[in-house]
Amino acid sequence: MSEHAWESLTRELCALSGWSREHAEEALASVLCVLDQSLFGNGKPQSVPMAGVFKAMRRCRHHRGVRPRALSREAWVAMVARDLDCPMSEAENIVRKVLEALSHQLSDTERAHLRVWLPREVLSLWPEASPSVVQP
Repeated sequence: MSEHAWESLTRELCALSGWSREHAEEALASVLCVLDQSLFGNGKPQSVPMAGVFKAMRRCRHHRGVRPRALSREAWVAMVARDLDCPMSEAENIVRKVLEALSHQLSDTERAHLRVWLPREVLSLWPEASPSVVQP
């Protein structure tokens, strides 16, 4: 991930969550690693256009060298809980906040591509409304 994309995403997450920069960066590293594993584990073709955020995602320190694999919703949350040494309920909230911040950084097209490639049960962690849609 480019330094600019990482910085922008970190600022967005801190603003949304009220977390410290350190906690936001740890959460981002964990959730983006799980996202990377899940996308490539589900056979995401390299040709799908994605944001710069995804082009150079790297595995977190816990999962370097781990083969990509399809992950269930529960597996997503469990991996983040293990990475961050927190309860499952807190890990689920972390995943939701990171995905919300990520959603704010993506174009409508990029969000649509991502939603196509995520497993349906994982989509339940994704923010319901696009940030570009004004709620009544």
